[in-house]
Amino acid sequence: LQTSVVFWSEIVKLVISICAFICEENQGPIVATKIIYNGLSNTVDTVKVSGLSLLYTVQNNLVFYAAAHLEPSLFQVLLQAKLLFTAIFSVCILKKSLSKVQWIALLLLTAGMAMAQINQHQSVHVTQSTKLDHSIQETWLGTASLLGATALSGFSGVYLEKILKHTKPSLWLRNVQLAISAVPISAILLIMEQSTPPKRRLFHDYDWLVVLLILWFASGGIIVALAIKHADNILKGFANALAIVVTSLCSIYLFDFRPSREFCFGVALVILSIGLYVGNWSAQTTTPPYQKIDTNSDHQLSDVVYLKTFTEKHSTNSDGDESITHKSVHNRRKRSTTFINIVVSTSDLKRVKQGELNPYHIILNHAAFVHQYQLHN
Repeated sequence: LQTSVVFWSEIVKLVISICAFICEENQGPIVATKIIYNGLSNTVDTVKVSGLSLLYTVQNNLVFYAAAHLEPSLFQVLLQAKLLFTAIFSVCILKKSLSKVQWIALLLLTAGMAMAQINQHQSVHVTQSTKLDHSIQETWLGTASLLGATALSGFSGVYLEKILKHTKPSLWLRNVQLAISAVPISAILLIMEQSTPPKRRLFHDYDWLVVLLILWFASGGIIVALAIKHADNILKGFANALAIVVTSLCSIYLFDFRPSREFCFGVALVILSIGLYVGNWSAQTTTPPYQKIDTNSDHQLSDVVYLKTFTEKHSTNSDGDESITHKSVHNRRKRSTTFINIVVSTSDLKRVKQGELNPYHIILNHAAFVHQYQLHN
């Protein structure tokens, strides 16, 4: 059942992403289809995205396997490891800077989520008749599967963040690429499952709960991409933790949920961790407010320069590109103001206006195109 759920969720996500991309381009389905085709024709780019789709497919199937072979309480505890894996990969791949306080906040969040989640599943083990009988071998295999899934979750999320924030294709085009590359992988796994006994029909055991699960997986993938695009994976983890806590608190009034002392302590740890992490938000940003340009190129400043503020000034050249004048650059040695004129493509400038691209990245990445500057003492 799990492979068919993953397969159909990718199909639904593909349809939603194509429709959203057509609406975003606002140029009709034919033009949007051509853009999608051109995006898929980029072999290198497609291979990168396809690798990510493979990771997601393997991750989803590992989670399903672990859920079937682990006690719910152990499953929920091990699942929280994805928060730590996400932070580790963010530091290693995206070069994020996390303070000691933020690391402590992540540990507190992991512990708090584990305690809160265990409480919600203890009720299913109060009697021997409801307790699942798992062998030691199944438990170890389930544990290894879930830890592997959490590691893949952290890595794939950080890798997706890098793709969404540091490449040109839009979010919806990326989702189309991800879904198109994931569908064949899921289809192969589904065919393999259908070919092994006991053979069942494609929609065997389907009911409205399974349909909701498919829609949940599809919408969840899109929402995660949106959250990563406009925030980051670590903040997504904190938001997810807060959502679980709020849902649990609502269950007290809606479903007569009775929280234990462990649950209350876990919620307190989650709230404390959010306060600690957000309070040290400045230490987490990937681009500090002052960035150093260190180069000996004739096109760049020979002195140590720190970027201080960014001001846009539009002018169109003969090639149709626009230029951005970076103003108020402070030279620490001479205490002077430097004006750097950088040629930037119209597409990059549009992404800056929409908040999708950090202007400091443009200045650093296009430093070779700096063609004039003046020093005013």
